[in-house]
Amino acid sequence: MSCKILKRIAITTIISAILPMASFAEEGIVDGNAVRLRTEPSADSKIITLLEKGSVAEVNDVVDGWYKITIGKHTGWISSDYFKAEAVATSATEESESELKNIVVDTAVVNIRKEPTTESAKLGQTTKGQLLTVVSQVEVEGEIWYKIELAEKSYGYIREDLITEDISKVNGSGMITASVVNFRKKASTSSDTLGQITKDTIVTITGVEGEWYKVSHKNKEGYVHSDYIKLVVSGVTSRSGASLSKAQKVVQYAKDNLGKKYVWGATGPNSFDCSGLMQYIYKKVGINLNRVSRDQAKQGVAVSKSNLQPGDLVFFRGINSSSSSTYISHVGIYIGNGEFIHASNPTRGVVKDSINSDYYSSHYVKARRIIR
Repeated sequence: MSCKILKRIAITTIISAILPMASFAEEGIVDGNAVRLRTEPSADSKIITLLEKGSVAEVNDVVDGWYKITIGKHTGWISSDYFKAEAVATSATEESESELKNIVVDTAVVNIRKEPTTESAKLGQTTKGQLLTVVSQVEVEGEIWYKIELAEKSYGYIREDLITEDISKVNGSGMITASVVNFRKKASTSSDTLGQITKDTIVTITGVEGEWYKVSHKNKEGYVHSDYIKLVVSGVTSRSGASLSKAQKVVQYAKDNLGKKYVWGATGPNSFDCSGLMQYIYKKVGINLNRVSRDQAKQGVAVSKSNLQPGDLVFFRGINSSSSSTYISHVGIYIGNGEFIHASNPTRGVVKDSINSDYYSSHYVKARRIIR
């Protein structure tokens, strides 16, 4: 098993006894989609660029609710509403390293706990064969507990005696993280491809070979490099886990319908209008949406454009509407990275577009989160 998969080095932690000798470098994470980096600590200042959610930046200064950050070649100001800062300690004298590793559930059904104790609340359950990423471990009353990653910024605990490090027993899920990856016949970049898999697609992981995951996708078995797959705890049955799974599914269903025809009044499966497509893909995960876009815009909860998540519905005014109009006549589904999928018109059909393009940014009205 490759060290790259099993042992990724986590953020260095500092022993409390030497903390006075440590220096602190402040870093933080962008906590919104298409967040504006500005020239000055003011919402009226010029925009330097737009930042993607999850981007890591170095903090240079803090002024009245604004962070001055450096990210790549850009230095500017970001509102604290969309940035989470944290101090990362570094020391030249003594450090202890925590290793990330992959484990496999080795019991039929395993409880995932909020804290490392059997008395703690259950976040959900997962099943035998599920591949998990261990973030850290802790000993409580003689028992070893692993802290595992459930989703982005979401963690739980599982007892050591319920898992195995024998990766050959894996039968779990993963999500493609790159825009497009090659799905290969063998675990090699020189191997022939079976096709390509797009970002956010959920695949079944059935094995590991070196730095490659053996995966099952659309009734085919092949290999994808581990750099392009994030493990997904698909068996979690908690509310938050179920929401993540449904959001991923509706995004995938939307992608599966790219290229299909636009027909006014159609609700699938081979042609759609804009609201018919949304109704069709949400129905596949057990959620009933209203039929027309302006009524769909009354469902779920409001969400700001800067906090959009994959699976959210995004709504737009008509092509000839004034810039002040809030009358909704079009809807799409946000899929991440500033993009959404929608049944556009009879000429284009079901397509993917940027929510920040000149046309759609000027016609954007609001968004609603259906899956919570």
